Amino acid sequence: MSQLFRTSIFAFVVLALAAVPASAQSKVAYVNTQAVLAQTPAMAAAQAEFNKRVEPYNVEAQTMDSTLKALVASFTNDTTDRAAKAQSIQERQARYEARMAAIEDTVQSFRQRLIGPLMEHLEKSLDEVRQEGGYAMIFDVAQGSVIVAADTTLDVTPKVIAKMKNVATPTAATPNAAGPVARPAGVTSRPKTPPQR
Repeated sequence: MSQLFRTSIFAFVVLALAAVPASAQSKVAYVNTQAVLAQTPAMAAAQAEFNKRVEPYNVEAQTMDSTLKALVASFTNDTTDRAAKAQSIQERQARYEARMAAIEDTVQSFRQRLIGPLMEHLEKSLDEVRQEGGYAMIFDVAQGSVIVAADTTLDVTPKVIAKMKNVATPTAATPNAAGPVARPAGVTSRPKTPPQR
């Protein structure tokens, strides 16, 4: 959302609230959702689990990238049978692109399973705080908010943090319901060989 659009929305809300008679004015509050998530133990655990689960995919992606760059460098330096080598590189690149798309789907699935429930709980906690406080709306001051000054008594961040403290850490047992993502033909991983003695 552009800064201008956010500014327009905020200005509209301020004007709308100003138009309401003082006796019937709606209560508003603000929250810093980044601060809430930073102080939610389950979020730190979910992020650590997410990073651990996607690390092998990051390594695989880097390996594919390095292999493709080496093939292109070899193609550039070798003048023999260039047409066959160019076709081989294009085929390898197509396989890598298909694998990268599968990896992105798997990573997104992990993110949804690990982080998605926490975001849903955050939304629920925000709505509970809004209802309990009788607020018409709560503004999020995280990520480039247009609010430049506000009464600190309107900050409901500590209340939301308190609601998020006991959230259970979600788990992601497998990449998807069908099991691990299948590798396209020609993309394999070699088993680790034991060290030579």
